[in-house]
Amino acid sequence: IHDSPFFRDRLQSYEKELENTGDSIKGLVKTCKRLLIAAKELSKAQKCMADVLSSFRLLLIGDKTDDESLIVGAFKEFAELLTTVEDQRDLFLEQAEKRLIAPLEAFRKEQVQTAKDYRKSFERSSSNYCKSLENYLGLSTKKKESSLQESDELMDTERDSFLATYCDYVNQLQDVQLRKKFDFVEPVSFFGK
Repeated sequence: IHDSPFFRDRLQSYEKELENTGDSIKGLVKTCKRLLIAAKELSKAQKCMADVLSSFRLLLIGDKTDDESLIVGAFKEFAELLTTVEDQRDLFLEQAEKRLIAPLEAFRKEQVQTAKDYRKSFERSSSNYCKSLENYLGLSTKKKESSLQESDELMDTERDSFLATYCDYVNQLQDVQLRKKFDFVEPVSFFGK
């Protein structure tokens, strides 16, 4: 495993994609919440319209004709249809919150944030490793053998720690990329159905 400039460039592109993913999810959730609020308001207005239609009375002069009876019946039937549609919309909106917004927020908080935490750990480990490497390279060869062995062991420990953190971070970034294809796309595709 090498900590090459190519690796750092590649890592930086993954980190940028991670930031974009987090920002995109945040924007999508915000827009979906506004959309759901607007849809709930529309549903409320449609139900109000249904109530008005179902209680609508034609003031008639004289005897009630068959056409007037049909009109009143059509208003009531349309009001019932409108109420049924809006009840179904309410069910859909409840499901949208559970199956779209909640999973997206969970993905952003659990996956993206976890990767950012791994990044902090990686950066600390990388910094510690670089400092240890500088100190190790600055050692004089005239020091005692035991001091040099101790420095070798310390350097090995720092390198092992760095490599473990390195692998964990890369694994986490890859995991986010893989899970994004399922944990992110699946809830969005539900909403399109």
